[in-house]
Amino acid sequence: MGETASKLAYDIWNVSGVSQKKLAEKMGLKTQQAVFNMLNAKNGMRVDNFVRMMNVLGYDVVVRNRVNDKETMVTPEGGGSE
Repeated sequence: MGETASKLAYDIWNVSGVSQKKLAEKMGLKTQQAVFNMLNAKNGMRVDNFVRMMNVLGYDVVVRNRVNDKETMVTPEGGGSE
């Protein structure tokens, strides 16, 4: 447990082959520095930025209810769908 969203995002980005500059462009950010700051955040990353980054890198973020085993996919727009 203990792994932050920024560490997970960094690990996924690191193997993606996408440059920080290209990732910034695809995320609609103005600079590569914004991506660098997200990936190196010591206290984690905002959920909306994590979801958007994962979406751009080709990943879905899914939240699963342990009680009824239903999954909800979290979208970059902040909504969820079953």
